[in-house]
Amino acid sequence: MTIAAPQANIGTKGTRTAIAAILAVSVAATAFLFWLIYVHPAADAASARFAFLPALNAALNGLSATALLIGYTFIRAKRIQAHRAAMITAFGFSTLFLVSYILHHYLHGDVFYPAHAALRSVYLPLLASR
Repeated sequence: MTIAAPQANIGTKGTRTAIAAILAVSVAATAFLFWLIYVHPAADAASARFAFLPALNAALNGLSATALLIGYTFIRAKRIQAHRAAMITAFGFSTLFLVSYILHHYLHGDVFYPAHAALRSVYLPLLASR
């Protein structure tokens, strides 16, 4: 007679609570962004002082994507602690991106990419991927 080792309970209450919290924050952030972009008028008075925000958003997005790719390579190599650190780093960059993005839309409102700009065909698919 063999005794099977106990399996880890994948659906723990803590995991479900974390997922519920993540979903609630995501829905709230999405609703807030829709309100900010489509309802709230832009407060463009400080736009000259914060003209760097689009470049900062791009840099934070790039850093987040880089951390995700590094984390992917770590998990493929079964380096769990390094993977966890990379994922936390990606989360941090993504959080900073969200704050910067919200600030940009609060100050400038909805900004349209020029219809005939050279990099529009590259920019819009990249934007849609986020």
